[in-house]
Amino acid sequence: MEESPLVPDPDSPPNKSTDEQAEDEIQDDEPRGWIVVAACFFTVAVLDGICYTFGIFMDPLRDDIGGGTLGLAAVGSIQVSIYFFVGPLAGRMVDRFGCRPVCMTGAAISAIGIFAGSFSQGLTWLIVTYSVLGGFGFGLMFIPAVVAPTQHFNKKRALATGIAVCGTGIGMLTMPPLADFLLANFGWRGAYRILAGLVFFCVACGAAMLKPKVIPAKPQSDEERHNLETSAEPSILMNILNFLVGRELLSSPNFNVFVCIMLGDLLATMSMYIPYTLLPEMAMSRGISETDAAYLISAAGISSTVGRVFAGWLCDRRWLHPVTITFFATAVAALQAFLLASCVSYWQFIVLTSLFGFLTGVWVACETPLCIRILRLDLLTAAFGLMIFNGGLAALTGPPLAGMAVDLSKNDKGIAFYITGGIMSSSALAYALAMFVNKFKSRKSLQYSGYQQL
Repeated sequence: MEESPLVPDPDSPPNKSTDEQAEDEIQDDEPRGWIVVAACFFTVAVLDGICYTFGIFMDPLRDDIGGGTLGLAAVGSIQVSIYFFVGPLAGRMVDRFGCRPVCMTGAAISAIGIFAGSFSQGLTWLIVTYSVLGGFGFGLMFIPAVVAPTQHFNKKRALATGIAVCGTGIGMLTMPPLADFLLANFGWRGAYRILAGLVFFCVACGAAMLKPKVIPAKPQSDEERHNLETSAEPSILMNILNFLVGRELLSSPNFNVFVCIMLGDLLATMSMYIPYTLLPEMAMSRGISETDAAYLISAAGISSTVGRVFAGWLCDRRWLHPVTITFFATAVAALQAFLLASCVSYWQFIVLTSLFGFLTGVWVACETPLCIRILRLDLLTAAFGLMIFNGGLAALTGPPLAGMAVDLSKNDKGIAFYITGGIMSSSALAYALAMFVNKFKSRKSLQYSGYQQL
């Protein structure tokens, strides 16, 4: 009796795809791969660390060149916004030219901008140099620093990326004290020139972002090839989207899942910025000293660093899909935010802030492996560029929304954390939707493959 072919079980691990086979060709654990990770780590630490230090310079800038609090705050805000909004362009440039030249160019532009800003006699020149040039260069530095480690690793890819993005936490811890020391000894102009030299050193870090010995292939599925071949003449809007996003990303069969992930990322980023902006002020309003309140941000930064390394290790184990890890991280982080609103003692603030930092660190470190698993490795730069653009929108909307709610509630600081929890809960729902849509598409794809074999 002849056996009939069986349809593959949807719950069983599928055979390796062409893309996974191509990824296996990357020579893992090369010493120069870890050199690239170290260069990316330093780059992220410098650029994010400098972004977090601007508040230290506000008083000396006001005394020297004038300008109100609103105008001076706009200098830092514009820099961070441009840094994020340049993400899609930086992603396209990395796809076209590679990580090395884009990062080196960005470091040179930022260093020139910050150095030129040290000669400012008014707000206009400071915004043009420090904010616009500095922010544009930082945007060109960040995408290569996140993407480069993925090109040198396969089995330890998520861990390598997690270590690289830990630079943000280390930059938050080390750069403000350094900036304070430079300000006390050299003034704000001298401090800016020294920081410009530190940024210029990142040109060398960019030069260390060498190409891998084996570049993974860029296969397309039958559905993607069909989408590209049968697409109609693109409209003006589609031409703009093709330029910013990339035609291959738009034609990906999992693009709808990626849209859900982008929504979750937007909401999570929006909620994450609120505690870092308003937490010290709320703690002081409940009897915590100014010094202890400042340590809360440090506790969150340290915990976030630990969370990023842990998430990288966990994603490499492949016990859980990154979208599942992200869902649980954002859901529990939402609970921490709600609990923070009712804190009254310092130990409660420390414990809950540390847990919130750890969970948001897990979420951040899962972004890169999540994009790779949902899309393909060669679509990472375009996808991550869009997610960085998301961060710009979130940074501009999250804290002002919470601040407006505090003002309307007659200065009740706790309401900002209820808003944080609500937005983070919405993010968890978006990731849950992405998780279920991805699972449904995976099962459908497996069933289709089984029927083809019959």
